[in-house]
Amino acid sequence: MEWQKRAFSMSYQGTSLQVDAGLLVLGVDILILLLAIYVAFAPKSTLPKEEIAHKVYGARKVYFFFISAVLILALFTTLPFTPYPQFKKIKPALVVRVIGRQWAWSMNGLNTITVPADKLIEFQVTSSDVNHGFGIYNPQGELVAQTQAMPGFVNKLKYTFHKPGEYKVLCLELCGVAHYMMAANIEVIQSK
Repeated sequence: MEWQKRAFSMSYQGTSLQVDAGLLVLGVDILILLLAIYVAFAPKSTLPKEEIAHKVYGARKVYFFFISAVLILALFTTLPFTPYPQFKKIKPALVVRVIGRQWAWSMNGLNTITVPADKLIEFQVTSSDVNHGFGIYNPQGELVAQTQAMPGFVNKLKYTFHKPGEYKVLCLELCGVAHYMMAANIEVIQSK
């Protein structure tokens, strides 16, 4: 299988770890086979059924806590490798303050802004009147990021634009008669 041939690598605090997926699967298979052989050829017990049941329930508790500990350890070990900026201590290259109002967007006081490509941009989105949906669309018209614009509350949307071009900002929530006119532009330029 192709996925078994791939090597996965991670780097954590300067330490590199490489695991071959095929070897990992083979190791798990061997452990399961050894366990099956042990169960098949283990001497049969002469203990009463109640005592055997007590031992089995005790083993299940140990197994449950072991698996839980492994999963919790895996969660906290892999969380820093997620691609989401909120789990990383990355400062945005630019902070854009966005205010939605019927029926316009104000981004740092403008309707059109210019931002660099391949840099983390933080949009601090709020509304001055009713709820709005702050949606960013790429040049092909696909929704790439969105959050709610709510009066009295600031939502932070962190996004990295990877391709230069003209992105549209549209309202995703029906906010009144001229909802369809609520648009703005984000010009993404190649960063130096």
